[in-house]
Amino acid sequence: MTILETLEALEAKKPGRDVLFTAIDDLTAAEDIKQFYGEYSAAYGEDLANSNIGYALGYYGSDALPDVSHPVFGRSLHTTAEEAFEAGMELGKEMKRKATDEATP
Repeated sequence: MTILETLEALEAKKPGRDVLFTAIDDLTAAEDIKQFYGEYSAAYGEDLANSNIGYALGYYGSDALPDVSHPVFGRSLHTTAEEAFEAGMELGKEMKRKATDEATP
């Protein structure tokens, strides 16, 4: 059984719980974290894995995946509320621009 399958089985015992947060709670060894990342990437795609796992690592931290970081704040979340708000606004503007560009023939 893979780490992802094991975590999904644990997740089933906690309705509404995401496998990513089960991994955060249960995985502590660097090799297990790396293996989970590989399995999660294979199952859900590398872009989604980088975004989701990077988001969680931005808050929880881990040296096991040094190339994965929070999609907005990177590896350091030492920001003020104003900086976080501005970063969110910029991300929203960028996403809107992308959607507009993709919709324009």
